[in-house]
Amino acid sequence: MKKLLFMVLFINYTNSFAQHDNFDAIIPPQGFGIKLLNSAGNSSLNNYASNLSYMNPASISNLANYSFGISYQYNTNIENGWINNSEVSRENDLIPQSAGAVIKWKQLTFGIGFGQSYNSKVDFVWNFYSPEEQQITEFKGRVSSYTSAISFTLNDIFKSSNFNVGLSYTFNRVNYSSSNQFEEVSLNDNAGNFSIGVQYSNKNQSEKNTKVGLSYTTAAKFEQYINNSSGFTIIVRDNKALKSSANETLVKANIPDQFNADLSTYLSDKLNLNISVAGVFWKQSDNNLEDQIEFSASTVYEINKMFSPAFGFYYTDKNYERDIFNLNDKFNYLFLIAGLKFNCDIFSADLAIADSHLFSGDSRKQTIAKLAIGVQL
Repeated sequence: MKKLLFMVLFINYTNSFAQHDNFDAIIPPQGFGIKLLNSAGNSSLNNYASNLSYMNPASISNLANYSFGISYQYNTNIENGWINNSEVSRENDLIPQSAGAVIKWKQLTFGIGFGQSYNSKVDFVWNFYSPEEQQITEFKGRVSSYTSAISFTLNDIFKSSNFNVGLSYTFNRVNYSSSNQFEEVSLNDNAGNFSIGVQYSNKNQSEKNTKVGLSYTTAAKFEQYINNSSGFTIIVRDNKALKSSANETLVKANIPDQFNADLSTYLSDKLNLNISVAGVFWKQSDNNLEDQIEFSASTVYEINKMFSPAFGFYYTDKNYERDIFNLNDKFNYLFLIAGLKFNCDIFSADLAIADSHLFSGDSRKQTIAKLAIGVQL
């Protein structure tokens, strides 16, 4: 127990300078992944039912009536993904990465969805007393999100155009655990958040129009008192973990506010361009993180009604205000994305591969594969 306490206090001191409600050294940012990843890239407008939970809620009206989708995802491990060359991996199990369904009635579109907003596992290696006494603390974290959304289409408000407004509510559940040779601790808590969005699209004789969308998603904040008879308490904040020597401690966790701006337009009859910019407001959480900008773009080429390949990229970083372990350079990353959409009657298959090995820091070099199956009636 003394070794574990020493390890915890050491990490907390070096990373947070004794700010005991902040701790960013255990559960890493890789677990957030690319939520909107699909064969068309990372657009909040041009996406599929399987990613409904993370779309602009106004844009669910773009989905076909009576549509359903489900996806699974696989991430390669990152050997030196965290402090002390600790390995970062993902809990690849039978739980889908995302799923969603849509139904329409007149000018209304209703949707429900599920997604894993966070999924990560860290094997933290520590040996403060001697190299021969290497110890491993395993940390697991997952946030499951359940969403209900509605979109309303306003026709002819502007000449030759449509205007959509949307609202969604998401119920989030965090499941966290840590274990080593001394003890095992778990934490489960719930929090809700809202998303509001608008979409403008011009009308033409085909469905291949230009769309512009804006959306804002509020933070999901977790708060809970945790008691631990051993005298040690796990605090989760922004899906990061801290151990404290208090018998009762207020748990605070936060998934931050996020703003999205998207454009989807056709450069030709068969070539579609998608651009997305997002701002993630970490500084509101007071957790030693700078605000984060995400940028992505992709082009989709429709060979025919059956096949649509796409190529794109997704760039972002993760910067700390006090970069004690020189993590900032390691968390800059650029994913190259390749995708293929296959349609056959009412069925569709959507494959996306995102790889960051060429242009990323050491802690973000990985490959993500995502496969979605959809039905449109």
